[in-house]
Amino acid sequence: MKIPNEIYPIETFFIKPGFSYYQNLKFVIKQGDLVNKEISYREKTQYNGVFSLISSISEKTVFCNADLIDFGNQGEYEIERQKQNGNYDVEKPESNQIVMPIIFEHEQFTSVLEKQFIKWWEKDVKDKIISKYGQLKDANPICQFARQIRNSFGHSGINVTTNNCADPIWNGLNLKNRNGQNIHSLVSIADFVNFWIEFEQIEL
Repeated sequence: MKIPNEIYPIETFFIKPGFSYYQNLKFVIKQGDLVNKEISYREKTQYNGVFSLISSISEKTVFCNADLIDFGNQGEYEIERQKQNGNYDVEKPESNQIVMPIIFEHEQFTSVLEKQFIKWWEKDVKDKIISKYGQLKDANPICQFARQIRNSFGHSGINVTTNNCADPIWNGLNLKNRNGQNIHSLVSIADFVNFWIEFEQIEL
């Protein structure tokens, strides 16, 4: 899989201040930038400020540039997305790709994502979903997916115990069938960004 590819167009997507995840995504992009700078410094490689996030269960790569974000104002900022040409094989990466040990850096990145996702759900979304559906258990599968993602971050693993509501499903992944697993083994950071965008469009 070549990133980016010449098959599908790259889409510019503007993140507006009214979006529920507006501030949360700023922190995620900033952390991604810090991680890439750290890796670049350690590996003595060039980094131009633009980094890509590969999706696992959604279809679009996400391209970010922290230089486009100003934490001091509420102006819109942009990311870019492109439909992926095939799937990235984490078990057998292509021979022309460099594989680096970045477990510590990935943990840094995901810890920021988890904090921002929990804050997004608790502060900006949960009450809107309750207002829309009456009760959380009556919400649809994408809302249940968000709810169980939040819970998996809070409990260090997927633990779906509710049987009286819709299954937590998004893009074919049913979290009810994945109890005990680490969510990051199933859903990538790009997936979370794509999820935020889709959730905003469908539910909010």
